Amino acid sequence: MYTDESISILTTQNVVIEYPLASLSDRYSGAIIDNIIIFTTVIATALLLSALDINYDDRGWIFFAFAVIPASLYTLLAEILMDGQTIGKSIMQLKVVRLDGSRVGVVHYLIRWIFRLLDISLTLGGAAVLSIIIGGKGQRIGDIAAGTTVVSTKQENQTFNPNWLANFTKPQNHQITYPQVHLLTDEDINKIRTVYDAAMKHTNYKLLDELAERLVELLKIDNPIQPASSFIETILQDAYALDA
Repeated sequence: MYTDESISILTTQNVVIEYPLASLSDRYSGAIIDNIIIFTTVIATALLLSALDINYDDRGWIFFAFAVIPASLYTLLAEILMDGQTIGKSIMQLKVVRLDGSRVGVVHYLIRWIFRLLDISLTLGGAAVLSIIIGGKGQRIGDIAAGTTVVSTKQENQTFNPNWLANFTKPQNHQITYPQVHLLTDEDINKIRTVYDAAMKHTNYKLLDELAERLVELLKIDNPIQPASSFIETILQDAYALDA
């Protein structure tokens, strides 16, 4: 569900998170920051090559290899390595997310990057702006193709649906998956729930993985459910069921 200013994403764990869509001004500002970084790097590389005693014929391919290619791949590699962000997006507190709540994969970043040629390069950003304005989901053409959008991650602007806690009430005929959870205290469960809450709110998959690894080690669990979010949810459901 979405409005002109926000979008509600139902994650794979049935958690509803409402994000404000990234504004055009924020996206534009992030792009300017990224372009400044790219431009500065290219100029610095050119100046360095000029200062070094390198054969003139070799400068072309060296410049291409160490400036042109990295500049072209910057957005793709940054979003992959920074979990949906570039340096510009990070400064502006923007992030690429999937509309279906699943994790953004390399293929999705690749699709967005490929469509930059049409969205931005060939049309000077005109196609991207029109698509974002007309589409209503904050999506440029590359986002539409990849099933993604760009949202604001500013904490004060996020709305986390409190009804997600209902997912952890004891369901009928619930089968305990990990009886070891009886080793956890109420304080442990509350801490786990708090960390899970924060990680889901900010789509922090690294934090979820670290929490899951800690629980596996602590409870000596073999072959935990994947992904980490499902495993942690099961731990919480089991804990509530045993406590009921």
